[in-house]
Amino acid sequence: MRVLCLAAVVSAALILSATAADTSASPPSTTANEGRPRIAEWRVELFNSLSWYEDTRHYALSPSRPHIEALLTIMNSNIEAKDPDRALLGIALLHKHFELRDDEVVLERIQPGRLTITTRARPATKRDGSSNLTKPNQNATPYVFRVVSHGGLEPLEFVANPEKRVRRLVRRLNSGSLDLLVTRFHEYLCRHNLTEAYGIGVAHRHQVAAADPHGRLIETSNLEAGWQMILPFNAQSTEEVDRFHDNQDKGLATNTFWELGNYKPHVATNGSLDCYNHCNHCTAQ
Repeated sequence: MRVLCLAAVVSAALILSATAADTSASPPSTTANEGRPRIAEWRVELFNSLSWYEDTRHYALSPSRPHIEALLTIMNSNIEAKDPDRALLGIALLHKHFELRDDEVVLERIQPGRLTITTRARPATKRDGSSNLTKPNQNATPYVFRVVSHGGLEPLEFVANPEKRVRRLVRRLNSGSLDLLVTRFHEYLCRHNLTEAYGIGVAHRHQVAAADPHGRLIETSNLEAGWQMILPFNAQSTEEVDRFHDNQDKGLATNTFWELGNYKPHVATNGSLDCYNHCNHCTAQ
């Protein structure tokens, strides 16, 4: 599914100056949305319609930094500084490394004791035919969303048995209590023709990231088998780390998540996950 917007392309020099207008416009009417779940039901087409990482990674490089700063500013301006869920919000680079079959989802499992995270294509239904997910308060919770009109969110990837605070934030997104933030975010994406580049993400890997002194993670992938493994940066082999740095220097390794909790206006912002796809993909979450 593609999100259609009428958007003008502007130069990077104008992006940050436009942020004030993006964040101060009059609040949208939510009357028609009251009581309506904001998170759409899972459909495999939502994930498969994502662009390949190789086609989107340029949105994480330096020329796109003003867009990332502007979106973080919008988030920062539309959630209270003392809100306990603020630190979990972030910007996700929308992309895929593989496609799913009709009855599959991307489901992440975190194993803190082993300091390992695995993300793979898994069946969307159990053997008894019941669903593995779709509801934010069930065992599998969506954590990456494409933002659409009227506060709508399309779930793209899920995590099994996340922390309570992660489930709480996703329930809030679904209830519409953060509609103003989501709407302002979507308005900016539409204005700059970026609806397929950035989405809203929920940080949820802190237990594993904490094993690295700088909170970094590296992801390696097997695209043919449809899985990715994420480990703390300092748990990687010297060979993997050298390969990662080499690809980072070439612009092939990029951040794919930027945490609002690490946000400081006009300062380069990083998240806490570094990952890459067989030496050419890096992220922060």
